[in-house]
Amino acid sequence: EASALRRRLNVLDADDVQAVVDRYELQTNCDAKCDVRGDFNGDCRVTSPDVYVMTMVYTGIQNNFITLASLCPVIQARLDLSLDGAFDVADLVYLLRVAARKLHFVTSVVHDATDVVAGSSGPLDVLVTVFNAAGEPVTSQMGVRSEVSYLASEGLPGVTVGAVDGDGVTPLGYWLLSAAHVGDGVWRITVGATPLWLSRTFGVALMLETLDNEGGTSVDRNWAFRGSSASPYSDREDTFVPLFTVAVSGAYDLSPSPPPSPPPSPPPSP
Repeated sequence: EASALRRRLNVLDADDVQAVVDRYELQTNCDAKCDVRGDFNGDCRVTSPDVYVMTMVYTGIQNNFITLASLCPVIQARLDLSLDGAFDVADLVYLLRVAARKLHFVTSVVHDATDVVAGSSGPLDVLVTVFNAAGEPVTSQMGVRSEVSYLASEGLPGVTVGAVDGDGVTPLGYWLLSAAHVGDGVWRITVGATPLWLSRTFGVALMLETLDNEGGTSVDRNWAFRGSSASPYSDREDTFVPLFTVAVSGAYDLSPSPPPSPPPSPPPSP
């Protein structure tokens, strides 16, 4: 997908790009008609014309025909679909898959680690909002999984919303969890450490995976945001890269206790 896009981009010039930017008023009409990620032509849904517009924008930026900062803020906000913090070919591939109804948009990722305190089992709460190409919440025929770089050998996940996925351990020994849909396109994982959180900083990766009408899946229906060591991503030589990190507050560890002090020596005999 990425190589085919790059070949297409090589035949475009500055006039081609500016014509598209002007036609769709990407630098001038900055009032959003609707809040649909990936919608660049203003029809409030994602179709192949949006892929074309995004391709032209990418070409313009890569070849210095236009700048990212020259685009309307609402357009800029819709470019990083792969959530890697940049606008690159991965975002074009992602939009292609959404337009083909293979993937959906993650529109929000919120986490609350207030109660993740060393020596406690307080919950980490992760909320992921998913909308489709028409700007509607996605409630079924998909799943959200998470790889958490907290070693299972140091504590097991105590899941209260969502579930442990499979045997719950990735090839790196990290937790593997799945989210539950809790309404309006929001998918949630609430997890604590069993028995207790240790003083650590750990990362959280997210994966979105969809199903077709027969309940099957395929490579182009799976996406690890930034990267995961879980299957099937490990089969493609992906590595774990967290979407965000959590620092366990406080101090608590399972360091071995020091040996007891020896009893005092008896006084010398008279």
